[in-house]
Amino acid sequence: MTDPNSLNDRRSGLDRFLGDTPLRVAVRLIILSLVVGFVLSAFQLQPLELIRTLIDFIERAFISVFNSLGDFLGYIALGAVIVVPVWFFLRLMKSRD
Repeated sequence: MTDPNSLNDRRSGLDRFLGDTPLRVAVRLIILSLVVGFVLSAFQLQPLELIRTLIDFIERAFISVFNSLGDFLGYIALGAVIVVPVWFFLRLMKSRD
């Protein structure tokens, strides 16, 4: 009876990292790349266009987050103009009791 862990130990570090032999992994990646390339071609998508779209999306996301953060801080400052003086006044009144 063979221990399944001992079979994994016989594989090289590269095979363990890749999940299979380098040749099998290369064949799978080539076939998958061919299928994905065919699908992208059917939708008339180009690799550089996809990369540019991804970069634009990330830029817009950062801009949106930082604009939202600026709005958030603005709302805090706007509310603090009313809340802090009222809180301070109430604390003064409570300390008189």
